[in-house]
Amino acid sequence: MSCPSLSFDQLNALEPYLLNRAQFHSGMPLDVCHGYLTAVISGPRDVPTEEWLPPVFGKPEFDDDAEVEQMAELVVALHDQIAHELAHGHYAPIMIHKPEEDIDPLPLPYGWCEGYLFGLTLQGEDIRERMAKDQEAANMLTPIMAFMSYEQHQLLDPPDPSEHRRVVAELPDAASNIYRWWRQHKSHPQVSPDTAH
Repeated sequence: MSCPSLSFDQLNALEPYLLNRAQFHSGMPLDVCHGYLTAVISGPRDVPTEEWLPPVFGKPEFDDDAEVEQMAELVVALHDQIAHELAHGHYAPIMIHKPEEDIDPLPLPYGWCEGYLFGLTLQGEDIRERMAKDQEAANMLTPIMAFMSYEQHQLLDPPDPSEHRRVVAELPDAASNIYRWWRQHKSHPQVSPDTAH
């Protein structure tokens, strides 16, 4: 089954709208939203739209009901696109980049990582604890967690740019592997001794 990607024009319409929601209504900019939706999709629980959508827009204050309805449709389409990419193994995070002289722009994955970790909380308050108990799952989370340890002054000037880029390059596989790990654990749930009768 094919899943059409959002067009360039659709993303161009969605990005400034979400940025405005983030700045004035405690919503999420596009990179945070992308990480958030990735985690919402990846975990063991099927989170309903009415639960995951409101945090994207923040406070329920809207000037134009028709516009927010249109943007909600685009966010739902982005959700479906991410789900399709994860299921078919061609996922890539959306993140902002800092222009650099003479080298490729520096990827700034902090928003995506922040959104991802917040999205995990919709899977249950103990979700990270559950993953930490499994060495394979804990290793998958490591690249995402790595960027949460930066100091404020390091965000635009990482202490080791080469290592920074290397870990950023691990994020697509980390997200895809966590998605597959939970699919496997959903298909083969562990039975505790208390319930095995």
